[in-house]
Amino acid sequence: MRAERWATREYPKVRVDDDLEQAARELARYSEYTAVVVDDSDRLAGLVTSNDVCRGLVAGAGRVEEVSRRPESIAPSDPITEAVEVMMESDLTLVPLVEDDMSVVGVVTLRSVVELMSRLYDTPVEKLLREVHEHAPGISWREFVEAATMVFNRELDRDLSPEEFERKISDRTFGYVLWLMGGIERLFVYLFKLGEAVVARRVAKKRQELRRS
Repeated sequence: MRAERWATREYPKVRVDDDLEQAARELARYSEYTAVVVDDSDRLAGLVTSNDVCRGLVAGAGRVEEVSRRPESIAPSDPITEAVEVMMESDLTLVPLVEDDMSVVGVVTLRSVVELMSRLYDTPVEKLLREVHEHAPGISWREFVEAATMVFNRELDRDLSPEEFERKISDRTFGYVLWLMGGIERLFVYLFKLGEAVVARRVAKKRQELRRS
């Protein structure tokens, strides 16, 4: 799943030469812990958190550039797992999506991920997988289930057949799978690897078609 599908364009943003009071106001306006820092050309220059601002004010700093940290970012086309990984490895609560010229086109926030997970919690797994399958042209539902089963077995050390896997997802919810996978991070890893497996099968299928032609 591409990160841009989860992005919001409403987020706290300050410039490198803004004072720390402005940064505090911007963070409070969005009730957010992390703000994006941009330069005069509106390109990503760093990130600043509420803790950074507080420490700066105590130390007598005046400008955002004095307390901002190096920018963490991903591309809009990167998988959502990249954003989750950045947030889990840092104390940030959002990750900017940037183009090649470092212009920010949106952010993925921890809040948006959690809210979406909450809405999906009682959704049937089969429905979610069928929606994912719709974005995998050239692969039949049977081939998709086979790929999903293969990755599932590998990740959880199981030995389900595709038929058994399909029966299980027919009456299980997203919340159950989230618990089974051991958390959201492992679930995202599973979905990312599923995408890789589907692409591999699509390529293999195309090669077979070319050999027959």
